[in-house]
Amino acid sequence: MAPLATGAASTERTRPAKINLDAGGDLLESWQINWEELHVNNERNGKAAQRCDRMITQLKHRTEKQWKDVSALQVLVSEIPKVNAQINEIMDCLANLESLFGDVEIDLLTLEDTINAREMQEKQLDQRFQLAMYQERRKAEFNDLASEFSRLF
Repeated sequence: MAPLATGAASTERTRPAKINLDAGGDLLESWQINWEELHVNNERNGKAAQRCDRMITQLKHRTEKQWKDVSALQVLVSEIPKVNAQINEIMDCLANLESLFGDVEIDLLTLEDTINAREMQEKQLDQRFQLAMYQERRKAEFNDLASEFSRLF
């Protein structure tokens, strides 16, 4: 600080020039308003960052699930040739079984015909036996009648 002087020159110095005493208050208010805007924007950005974090987390989970699904699909698709080969083997086996069933059906029909022929032969043999028995009885009756006639005449 400068020493105080006496006289006319000192009154000019001591008389303050137009000083704006509110300048510091205006500056402080401006800084406070700016700080409040920064604080509000910071909170908005924080909430937006939380939303972005949730969206990124959901996206991460969704892409991980899709990755697992695609991997599983890839494994399944890689197995298709094996499945097709097995299906072809089964189809060949079924065709072979169908052929065998046809053979068995033909053999069963042949067996049925053989059984029928055998039954017919047995029936024919039985009828021949019955006929022979009938002939023997008739012959015996005829011989009895002949002996009776020869005794009578």
